[in-house]
Amino acid sequence: MALKNKKKILVIGERFYPEEFLINDVVKHWEQLGYDIRVLTQFPTYPEGKIYKGYKNKLFKKDYYNSVVIHRFLSITGYKEKKYLKYLNYLTFVFIGSLRVLFLAPKIDIILIYQTGPLTQAIPALLLKKIFHKKIIIWTWDLWPEAVYSYGFKRNKLNSYLLAHFVRCIYSSCDRILISSPGFEKSLKKYCHGKQLEVVTNWIKPHDKPSSSLEIIFEPDKTHFIFAGNIGTAQNIDSLLRGYAKAKKSNSNICFHIVGDGSALESLKVLVKNNSIEDVFFWGRVSESDVYKFYDLADFLVISLNPDDAYDKYVPSKFQTYLDVGKPILCAMNGEVADLVIKYELGKVAHPDNLEEISSAFIELINTSANEKKHILVTSKEVISTLFNRDINLNYLHKVICDLS
Repeated sequence: MALKNKKKILVIGERFYPEEFLINDVVKHWEQLGYDIRVLTQFPTYPEGKIYKGYKNKLFKKDYYNSVVIHRFLSITGYKEKKYLKYLNYLTFVFIGSLRVLFLAPKIDIILIYQTGPLTQAIPALLLKKIFHKKIIIWTWDLWPEAVYSYGFKRNKLNSYLLAHFVRCIYSSCDRILISSPGFEKSLKKYCHGKQLEVVTNWIKPHDKPSSSLEIIFEPDKTHFIFAGNIGTAQNIDSLLRGYAKAKKSNSNICFHIVGDGSALESLKVLVKNNSIEDVFFWGRVSESDVYKFYDLADFLVISLNPDDAYDKYVPSKFQTYLDVGKPILCAMNGEVADLVIKYELGKVAHPDNLEEISSAFIELINTSANEKKHILVTSKEVISTLFNRDINLNYLHKVICDLS
């Protein structure tokens, strides 16, 4: 039911529809409640680093998502292949976003920063905070400063001081600080001047039934493992493939399907070819709904990230999707996700750098009994309904907005 006297909300973030991110579900829900919402974002390019079909890369353009007004601005393309273009795109967001946001100031009361990438994207919101005293909520999905070092930034005394000062400036300026993983709290609390860190996790977005004519045929007499999502270096898929190759020698009946696209895709294809790894299938990028066709055919689901102080604290959105599917998980990760898989007995865990453990996890999962699979299906639904519940999280976000009104 729509509520009366709602404030005007500006959502700031790198990613928005037609890019497939959770913020789309949030905005659609707020729209149904009757909020006056605007979105400030770039032209869509993720994950290929190219402007989507149907869009032209202009300096500014007004767009619509149902009744929601989207203020789009220039994207720097080509960042998938060249790192300097990625950094240039970050700077573009700061400078053009800061210019555009000044014209939106009279039309907004509350700002939500949807921080899935660099923390620098909060700068346009801070500008409105300093000049017009707007209320700011940040919902952080990328852990700074740890993530910066994971990207290859040198860790020295000067850089550490500058980064810590920047992160402290951002978080201390926010009125509410939301974190997407409980593991972020220990790292961030020292930058927040005693402010409470509030956990608002990912959830399963309502998804349409597969609508395309995509035809998928799996060999019926084999066991099928699937990794679906972004194919980047952080996902550590090269270690998965090497571990799978060792397992393949013990059990020729297994297949490994990789669904998605990203910066590491071509190098992984070369790895498979040069090492003659059999029964590895690269399907490329498919729609968010069509990926469920693969899940229906899969026997087991695979999730992985590099071992890293930052990554260990993440709960990637893929994990909640896997829970929704309810099939056994091969988890080649440390930290938060590994702890959940072990605690709720959802599959097998291997250290992401230990090829023997990864290989053993492939083999051990093949022997999962029917009763164990039934337990995983039931438990997965329970974990979603308690830890990653859509209604609970949406209601909490709504409460945060009401508290600032």
